[in-house]
Amino acid sequence: MKDNRHRRILSNLSKEEARSVSDLATLCGVSGMTLRRDLDELEGAGLVRRVWGGAVLSDRNDPGFLQRATKQVDAKRKLADLVANMLTPRQSLFIDAGSTAAGIAKAIATRAQTENLPLTITTCSIPVASHLVAARGIFLYQLGGEVDLVTQSVFGSPADMQIANMHFDVFVFSGSGLDAENGVTNASSSAVELKRFAMSRAKETWCVADSTKWGRTSFYRICSLDEVTRLFMDVRPSDLPPAIGGDRLIVCEG
Repeated sequence: MKDNRHRRILSNLSKEEARSVSDLATLCGVSGMTLRRDLDELEGAGLVRRVWGGAVLSDRNDPGFLQRATKQVDAKRKLADLVANMLTPRQSLFIDAGSTAAGIAKAIATRAQTENLPLTITTCSIPVASHLVAARGIFLYQLGGEVDLVTQSVFGSPADMQIANMHFDVFVFSGSGLDAENGVTNASSSAVELKRFAMSRAKETWCVADSTKWGRTSFYRICSLDEVTRLFMDVRPSDLPPAIGGDRLIVCEG
């Protein structure tokens, strides 16, 4: 329940510059005291900043899909091509939300233009779906649910119920941060539960992350690195644990 409140608070603050404690308490259906405790936790995590009588989003919070799409463009493009080229016909994929995931979807669509690549792809992401909706040979399933404006993806119980009836060969996702101790973490809470659920329905988990995310830890934990089947990166971190090496780590060449 608390995670749901935190998600709703962050989503609401993303729409307006500031909200009062009383407005947020009414929105979440809790007392002002409970809401203040929520804000204290979110502020401690660097996600919101308390102001007189209310709160605003912290500058360190998830900047949103459109802003993240302008960062590390070349590295994300190389990673997207690498992942797309490792897919085999007739695989079933769940592609998560995010700018990295959108790049992977675009690379898959480009590959599908030139070769026979039948794939079944499920996604919670509106940008991912937009790249794949007209791709030749791709059977696309867009999850339904509440839309998070920051990540431009859906989340919530309707999406979870749909995933419960599905099975995937590969779950493809990224995160806001990765490190050996805390694993893969995320700045936005909106779809962490959905990510974990989709991961549980997949044979393999592929994490795709550019090197700027290594050594960073965000507030919401997605999974440990031990749960990742393959880790795709543009550069090998110097302090990567030996257990993540070998066939599990795939690094872009050139």
